[in-house]
Amino acid sequence: MTPLPRNWIAYALALIALNFAACTQNPLAGSQAPVFPLNTVQIQQDTFEEIWSQMAENDLVGNTDKSDWDTVYEAYASKVIEPQSPENFHSLMEEMIQEIPNSGVNLISRQDRINNSVATNPNKRNIGAFTGIRDGENEERRLIILHVMPDSAAAIAGLLPHDSILEIDGQPILPNQGRTAQQALRIDSEQELRLLVQNPSGDKRMIMVREGGEPRQASPVVTRILQNTDYLYIQYPPNESRESINEFASAIDQFRLRNSSEKGIIIDTRLMIGQRQSSILQFTPLLTDGLLLNRIEDGRTNTINIEGVASGLQARDGVPIVIILGRDTAGVGELFAAALQDNERALVIGQASGGRVEEFESDYLPNGSQLLLPTTAIITPKGQRNIGQMGIEPDFPIDVDWDSFSSGSDPVIDEAIDLLDEISGRDSN
Repeated sequence: MTPLPRNWIAYALALIALNFAACTQNPLAGSQAPVFPLNTVQIQQDTFEEIWSQMAENDLVGNTDKSDWDTVYEAYASKVIEPQSPENFHSLMEEMIQEIPNSGVNLISRQDRINNSVATNPNKRNIGAFTGIRDGENEERRLIILHVMPDSAAAIAGLLPHDSILEIDGQPILPNQGRTAQQALRIDSEQELRLLVQNPSGDKRMIMVREGGEPRQASPVVTRILQNTDYLYIQYPPNESRESINEFASAIDQFRLRNSSEKGIIIDTRLMIGQRQSSILQFTPLLTDGLLLNRIEDGRTNTINIEGVASGLQARDGVPIVIILGRDTAGVGELFAAALQDNERALVIGQASGGRVEEFESDYLPNGSQLLLPTTAIITPKGQRNIGQMGIEPDFPIDVDWDSFSSGSDPVIDEAIDLLDEISGRDSN
């Protein structure tokens, strides 16, 4: 699709009307229209056109009916002939992008770019907490503590997994501002953060986080046989170590040596919040036969082939597998779940993921905002699902969020156990 032409006549008429209104406005009136710089309309129109040009040029999948694009374009072209505040214009462009099926485009406002730049000051250090964002209009806005690095500033201050952060230095999490709040969880030696924190029971406390400690940069893979079952539970951390692949393999090998005919594996990906590389993919060939995933880049489709590692578990063994997916699962965690689900080698339970698997390139727009354009698309061979656009839909949805329960009382693991019991015909009572 070639970039759509600008409606210069409409734009010119709008500018004339606006100038006429400005000249005839009663200066003594009690309520006046907001005043914008003279070139506001032109900048916003240029930004609007650049978004459309880039979306057309970077349409990876190319299977969208372009008549839909034309309809959306015309609808929003009529809305940008008048100047708007930066906030309103950004919201309008986000709304427009959401109406384009399979675009995969993300828009970052100029103010968010500035905030992120300040927050990522190299003199500041992350406090050592991995968080998930909850900043939608119809939910309690907060950051959820998914994982705390041992010996980090967050750990020393008393932050715990399953806590949620409601305020940072007295500032609440605003709608669609969770990413900015995440970036604010950084401190230097002369700073402290005051966090209003809530635990799963609803109790709130104030926590002061100061720089200190030497956080361990990697966390182990959690493996255990679940109590009163013959099921192996494996949870991958957000910051795995070089030993993770050996920890995974060792757990599976020991599991296979157990003397039981009723066995199953639960693989928990809820903490895999965006890794681009992970050893978990090296186990995919051991757990599934056939095609894995297709990758579209530069107009070409290639099958993702992954070389496996030696293990006592093979796909032909048919051991039932349940994958727990979370709202924060992203990147490799989504690829792993999609590959096994698409090949009918595992059942997926939990919350739907957001489809954060693509690689992006940036385009800086005339109004100072930033457009992130996907350069790859990941497609499931059998289901032909675009993971980056659709995410992963669980076979058995369980809408239980991470901060609604505490460590040691996980209702989603309980549901996974019940599902394996049902598959094996075991009486769970």
